[in-house]
Amino acid sequence: AGAGSPGDPATALMPGYAATFDAVEEGDLLDYLQALPARRFPPEENLSTSGEPRCQPCHASSGRKLFRELNCAGCHDVPGFARRTVGPDLSEVGTRYRKAWIYAFLVRPYNRHPLGYQPLEANRMPDFRMSGDERRALAEFLSRQRREVPLPVAPDLSDPNLVLAGEKMFRIQGCMACHEIDNYGGRIGPELSGAGLQIQRDWLHAWLRDPRALRPGSMMPKVELEPAVLDAIVAYLLSKRSKFPGVVNMVRLDQTGVVEGKP
Repeated sequence: AGAGSPGDPATALMPGYAATFDAVEEGDLLDYLQALPARRFPPEENLSTSGEPRCQPCHASSGRKLFRELNCAGCHDVPGFARRTVGPDLSEVGTRYRKAWIYAFLVRPYNRHPLGYQPLEANRMPDFRMSGDERRALAEFLSRQRREVPLPVAPDLSDPNLVLAGEKMFRIQGCMACHEIDNYGGRIGPELSGAGLQIQRDWLHAWLRDPRALRPGSMMPKVELEPAVLDAIVAYLLSKRSKFPGVVNMVRLDQTGVVEGKP
């Protein structure tokens, strides 16, 4: 899972899951694949990655679940699995995310949605082992995928008092039930410790005003917020600029959203 190098043509199209895939999951997936009715591995190969014997029926069942979660059927035909879309719609991704964050995410993908983009499905983004130039080109392309109708411009939210008020209102409104910040909170929605590095201000303001106006069918409820409360929560989230998981040190995200330095 994830072996090979960017220049190796044999693995150029096979993504790696090293950042989101542990040794137990690797063993479970191996047992499931061995249990398929194609070629069967001899008994001496029925070992875990540590060389220890495994209870294959149990782990094969876990592996089947993992095969679905990783959407392996998106590229591989296996009986009983249909190809499906498990990731977010990227048609307006540039309106939502900063270009620098898109690039950084491609450098080292991580689980923004701990329970999966579709909650409870545990889907995750693999590492496609792109070169720096490929990541820059893809980030540029994705950053240009924007809404046809521009969002309203959000008000100035630079007042530090707004941040303090927003932190309080974020908790009062129950946002922590679904969202984790600084290792505290729920895991249904995306982790928000680095929201200020990730999310465009105008999009965040419009999203919190009415999520389903931007994404019909979203699990995020519409909460009737007074304008001052909305502004305060947006200001608070934009102030959260913790180094989000997986970003390598050589990628610098400055306040203009420009990537500096080559990995």
